[in-house]
Amino acid sequence: MRLLFIALLLICLSGCDRNTDKNYLALGNAAMAQNKYAIAVIEFKNAVRQSPQKGEPRFLLGQAYLALGQLNLAEKEFKRALDYNHPNEQVVPLLSVLYQRMGDDKSLFSLSKFTKGLKPKQLAQLTFYQLQSYVRVGQHNKAFTLINEIKRLPNSNEYGQLALAYDLVLSNNLQGANLHLEQVLETYPNQKDALLLKAQLHLNLQEVAQGVAVYQQYIDVYPDADEVKLTLARLYSDFNLPNQAEPIVDDLLNKYSNVALLLQLKAAARLNDKDYSIAYYYAEQAITLDTEDTSARLIAGISAYFNGDKENAHRHLSLIAGFLPIEHPALRLLADSQLYLGMSLDANDTASQFKTLSDEDSGLLSKIGQALLKQGEINKVKTILDKQPDNIVSPKSLTNVGLLKLSLRDVSGLLDLENAVAKFEFEGNEHTAEQLQLTLAQAYLNSRHYDKALLLADEWQNNNKLRQHQFLLRAKIYQKQKKFNEAKQAYQRALDITPDNPAIQLAVVNSVQLNSRSVAESALNKVQSIINQHPDFIPAIIQYYTLSKQLNLPDKMVNHLQARINDNKNHKQLVITLAKIQLFEGQAEKAIKLFEQIKSDKPESYWRHLAMAYSANQQYDKTMQLYETWYLASPNNPQTIIGLLQVLQTKGELESALQLSQRYLYELGGRNLEIRLMYLQLLTQMQQFEQAETYYATLTDSIKQLPFVKGIKGQLLFHQGKASEALENITFAYEANPTPQNAGFMVAAHFKVISHNDKVNALKPLHFLKEHLKRHPKDIINTLYYAQLQTGVDNEEAIRYFRKTLILQPDNFVALNNIAYLLLEDKQLEEAYQFALNALQIRPKNIDVLDTIGEIALRLDKLDEALAHYTEAYNLVQGSLPDDVLVNYFEVLFRTDQTKLAQRRISQHPLTARKEQVRLDQLLQQYL
Repeated sequence: MRLLFIALLLICLSGCDRNTDKNYLALGNAAMAQNKYAIAVIEFKNAVRQSPQKGEPRFLLGQAYLALGQLNLAEKEFKRALDYNHPNEQVVPLLSVLYQRMGDDKSLFSLSKFTKGLKPKQLAQLTFYQLQSYVRVGQHNKAFTLINEIKRLPNSNEYGQLALAYDLVLSNNLQGANLHLEQVLETYPNQKDALLLKAQLHLNLQEVAQGVAVYQQYIDVYPDADEVKLTLARLYSDFNLPNQAEPIVDDLLNKYSNVALLLQLKAAARLNDKDYSIAYYYAEQAITLDTEDTSARLIAGISAYFNGDKENAHRHLSLIAGFLPIEHPALRLLADSQLYLGMSLDANDTASQFKTLSDEDSGLLSKIGQALLKQGEINKVKTILDKQPDNIVSPKSLTNVGLLKLSLRDVSGLLDLENAVAKFEFEGNEHTAEQLQLTLAQAYLNSRHYDKALLLADEWQNNNKLRQHQFLLRAKIYQKQKKFNEAKQAYQRALDITPDNPAIQLAVVNSVQLNSRSVAESALNKVQSIINQHPDFIPAIIQYYTLSKQLNLPDKMVNHLQARINDNKNHKQLVITLAKIQLFEGQAEKAIKLFEQIKSDKPESYWRHLAMAYSANQQYDKTMQLYETWYLASPNNPQTIIGLLQVLQTKGELESALQLSQRYLYELGGRNLEIRLMYLQLLTQMQQFEQAETYYATLTDSIKQLPFVKGIKGQLLFHQGKASEALENITFAYEANPTPQNAGFMVAAHFKVISHNDKVNALKPLHFLKEHLKRHPKDIINTLYYAQLQTGVDNEEAIRYFRKTLILQPDNFVALNNIAYLLLEDKQLEEAYQFALNALQIRPKNIDVLDTIGEIALRLDKLDEALAHYTEAYNLVQGSLPDDVLVNYFEVLFRTDQTKLAQRRISQHPLTARKEQVRLDQLLQQYL
């Protein structure tokens, strides 16, 4: 160091020559000697600027770049050095090393034209690197040729020996090659290429530890060999030794902070130490640099999952799921993330790939099954149960499987729950066992295993934490067994333990049979007392409202709820409860305003009651829009499907309704009774009687006794011509539920039963329908039906009921048109004209409406208007009009002096009705 200092001082004191290329070269060489490569680059660049066409500055600058690992810049300067005639024996060896490190075979072989002047050892080195290239690409014949060339070279030194090692490798004598390399390293200690080849041979022989040791030896000797460091770091990581990899990676990251592979290896090391936040950070950095890095995405997904970030876990893992082996643990994490995010169908698709299932997998599948069950995917749930292993031992998994089975009414689920309880008791996990026992108790109740439930309650007597629950369980059992006194006593015992519990207080009140007004009034007072203590306890509020309605007492709960909402406007359940009460009170508009205040957190009951409010307020478009929105959010929810089916039926879109019900029943495997019956009804409505009969046969006897089903059976019998049996079934359905539809079926069945000659009973259907309308005056369908039945029988009665229809539904064009027609028949033309105009505004393209207003205009001598209406009707159907309408049209043509057109139209449309031919003959005699 002292001599170097003196040399530098002399250079600095050299006066006017200090800016020459020689001075810069001297400064650069001094920096290289101190391993200050970045400073050397600056000095050599200065030298190049001073002498741009000299080879030496270029060569030295290339060396500095090579030392910094900037291979592309080094290559550029070495090639320039050759262009400016720098000696081959200095440049070519370094270029060969550079191309070998870059894996640039083409450029490596191009150096063969610069071999003039190379020493034997340098030529052997170049040929050896070319030999390695041939071996790497599998061109072994060419490799053997080069091996022989190296053997013939004098003084080839270590490269001749290395060529012999490759001779053994290519002859598949790896052990012999390994022994030979040991000899080479004894002669030429720490020779770079020998060490690298030996490390690779160990790896090929599956001697991983030995291979890693040789790479480590290489780095110890050549600490600047960053490519080898990276190889070693990858080896450590690949063989699950991330702690050994991490120090090497940290060293390299100090130099190369934006290398995706290094960031990925760092992330893997942090993941191994369960440092999930840092692992995720480095994995994200790697992905930013290389979006196709599946390993980094895997690390990011796993890290996010264990860091509780299920959304990002799903984002990363879903992108690489297709590249993972079927049994990869990350697929379990993906399925669980999808389940957490509400993507139960996607979770099921992911889990369906599992071939071998562990206890933990069983629990995951059961959770997916529960989520699918909520969506109505019954068939998929059955598939999940079929996949469950037979040897489940985990109490948690047994619980989940048991509950899933019970959800599908598979009573073997009780055995799973009982086994789970026994497991927990054995393991001594008291708190979890208590929760599980409560679950088992509820399962016993649901499956009506009351004896087992009572035995379970007996077991809780000495358990302080479950002591109260034993009384609650007993009370519920007694209530189901209609032992009301015993139930009340059990609830009272539970209340003694926690006197301020409002749910138990209310249960005590509800356990009493309300068999007199005085008992009901007493219950009402007790409920009021609960509300006084717990003013926001919604079950008590609803019970008070219900009791006050039964007792015909003024309701207090609307004002109470409004006051509570004013105090706490964010209490959504209070708002929903008030809206429901107002809906039941017939105040649909007020209910809608309250429902629409709630912009989020929309439970099923919210959607359903808002739809009811819209419907009650005759906002049918909003009802349909709400159900469609709800259906998109929950396409398999039975309540959603029921509502949408009702709306589609109301709109007359029966085919869409049928397809929707078929999807639920057959594609999803749903079993909701209401949808099943609506499906049967739709088949009947669409006159698919054969399919309806087949589906009806699948129903149980108890279901067939339901009034609704009796009504459908009546329709099927009616279709079969069994009118009397049909009437019997339809009467049963009507008396249980006098809906407009059932009333219509009753009329049709009555007409079918009455013979043509039975004048005594001929008017019986009309009398029945009129009595029905007295009891149900808002039945629009049958009001209109009755008016139509009276048309031609009692026109005054018909007009009266058509007018009632318009009161209920002012835009009913059928009623408007028919009143106009009857008034026309009664020669009340001006009034008839006004009704006809209203009908025309609603249905301007309807042939019957155009005929009615056209004939009225004709009788009022509004000939131009009459001609316009009949011409419109004629053009709409290209002349295919009924005979009576055609004759009216011909009359208008004659009366507007369009005789030739009338004659042409008459010739084009011969009549078939005798009555209308007589009318036409009279017109011809009059106008021709």
